[in-house]
Amino acid sequence: PDATATDLSSPADVAVEPDGGLLIANARAGCVLRLGHGGAVERFAGRGGGGPSRSGAAPGDGDGAVDASLDGPEGLALWPSHGVLIAERGGCRVRLVRSDGVMETVAGTGVCGFGGDGGAASDAQVNGPSGVAVRPGGGGFVIADSENGRVRAVGPDGLIATIAVGLAAPQGLGYVGGSLWVADTDNDRLALVGDEAALRGLAVSGAAGPFPLRQPTGLAAAPCGVTVVDSGRVLCIGLDGSGAVVLGGSTPVTSPE
Repeated sequence: PDATATDLSSPADVAVEPDGGLLIANARAGCVLRLGHGGAVERFAGRGGGGPSRSGAAPGDGDGAVDASLDGPEGLALWPSHGVLIAERGGCRVRLVRSDGVMETVAGTGVCGFGGDGGAASDAQVNGPSGVAVRPGGGGFVIADSENGRVRAVGPDGLIATIAVGLAAPQGLGYVGGSLWVADTDNDRLALVGDEAALRGLAVSGAAGPFPLRQPTGLAAAPCGVTVVDSGRVLCIGLDGSGAVVLGGSTPVTSPE
């Protein structure tokens, strides 16, 4: 079908393929869509309608991705030489659509909770994963483990570890300017995760001085530094937290009281 006639139910994230195609995480509909150059839309992963969220066994692993069930796919990331990562929030897993089109689980057991650090990611519990990003230099990937309030990393060896705590429902995350940025949603801030796993909030400021963020949910690298989706607006922020400007949206930027 044509993209403009396609019903998107809570689109949560997008990723651009090397050929310019656009992947869309259609969260509530339980699928990931692909928008091609000609404007046509096709299912890339998930058969739609969601799937059992806490059943343990991942429905569709080992089969073609379009025949698998996805429950609340919210985060997407291209993993070079591997495929496409999907943070399946409702299913409490991270799935991988391999380059051959087959679906597999790479983190989480499907039973929501916390556990398994130091062991295989596929045997660990995650809770509400809502974002995923590939680490630079082939270092695996990181997960916004939202309901556990932390960021976890899966290394090239497939082992999982916590690299940041003290977060409140983190959602979007990504590497910008060589650092891992996190949308620390319920803390109304951005956070940076340093090389030593140190976590610090980013003091965001605008032309008129500091102003508060309101539940930021997504972020991406941009020529200005980083763009942030923040409750009714999109901001452009310098890498040091300065020079914030509103790129879109009507929510006014106000100074804190």
